[in-house]
Amino acid sequence: MITFRAAKKEDKNWAFDLRTDCECAYITRHFGWDTDFQHQLYNEEWRKTPPVIILYNGERAGFFCLEKEDEVTFLRKFFVSADFRNRGIGTAVVKRLQKMFAESPTGIRLAVFHGNPSASLYQRHGFILYKECSKYSYYCWNATNAKALSLNY
Repeated sequence: MITFRAAKKEDKNWAFDLRTDCECAYITRHFGWDTDFQHQLYNEEWRKTPPVIILYNGERAGFFCLEKEDEVTFLRKFFVSADFRNRGIGTAVVKRLQKMFAESPTGIRLAVFHGNPSASLYQRHGFILYKECSKYSYYCWNATNAKALSLNY
């Protein structure tokens, strides 16, 4: 069973370690890895947008952040621990978010590093590539597009 809860102070180090496991290779490739800087950036992100912890049968399995900019909601920092991958957690989270934002005219937007296999998860669930740059692919989803593509969410 997949449930969500607000992050607690005791989740902070665990979440940083998970973020590091999931993003270090991409950050190193594109920017170079500086542990002190990454801690500083993470602390700022934690203050600005505290994560939502994903629980799988009561165990911490991952986290994500939803951040609103103007009228647009961005899915940021969506990570699932390696120990919990390939159990349908990513799909379940995406489907739940799609139901939450089904009435939103702007839907959900996100960015992934080039080469990140999570892009296929988003594409399978109706996210449309709308922009690319040297480091990222940008995707968006809204219910209107999903219905036009005959996707169930």
